[in-house]
Amino acid sequence: MASIDFALGVVVGLSIYIWKRYQFKYQLRSLLKSFSPEGDWASSLKPISLVRRELTSNYERIEKLEQQLQIWQELIEQAPVGFLRIDRDNRLLWCNQKARELLKIDRWQSGQVRLLLELVRSYELDRLIEQTRKSQQKQVQEWTFYYTQYVDNLQTSPSAKMSQKIESLAVKGYGIPLPQGKIGIFLLDRQAIVAVSYTH
Repeated sequence: MASIDFALGVVVGLSIYIWKRYQFKYQLRSLLKSFSPEGDWASSLKPISLVRRELTSNYERIEKLEQQLQIWQELIEQAPVGFLRIDRDNRLLWCNQKARELLKIDRWQSGQVRLLLELVRSYELDRLIEQTRKSQQKQVQEWTFYYTQYVDNLQTSPSAKMSQKIESLAVKGYGIPLPQGKIGIFLLDRQAIVAVSYTH
C-alpha cells in the first residue's frame, strides 16, 4: 500500500512538474514573440535559443545606440555654442568646451559629477534651470555673467601680487527639459552684439 502511495505521489509530482515546465515554455515563447514576431519558424526553436537570439539582438541595438550617442557628444563638444546637462539635484553631468569657456569652468573634468553652484556662481543661470524644470517647457533668458579674472602683476613689478579684475559677458541661455528631471542648457555669447549696439 505504501509503495502504491509513493508511486502515485511520484506520478502526481512529475505531472505537476511537466505541466509547470510546459507553462513556462509557453509563456517564454509568447513573451519573446511579442518582442520580435517573426512567424511560425521561431516557435520551433528551443526557449534557450530564443533567449540567446533576443539577448544578442538587444546587445547589438545597445551598441548602435552607444555609437550614436558618442557621435552626438563629439559633435556637441565641437559646437560653437555652449551646452550643459544638469541632473535633478542641480549637479553638472556634462558640458562642452564652449560652455567651459563662457562660464569660466576650470575645476571640472569629464566624468565628474559636481554641484553646478560649486563651479558657476550665477543666479540667472540657476533661475533659468529652475524655471525650465518647473514649467517643463523651453525657457529663454538673457543676462550679464560677471566673473573674477586674476591678473599676474609680477611682470610689471616683482613685488606685486596677483590682482582681481571683475569681467562681464553678455549671455543668452535656452533651457530645455529632459527626461528624469534633467535639464539641458544651450548658451550663446552675445558680447559682440551688445558691443555693436553700444557703439551705435
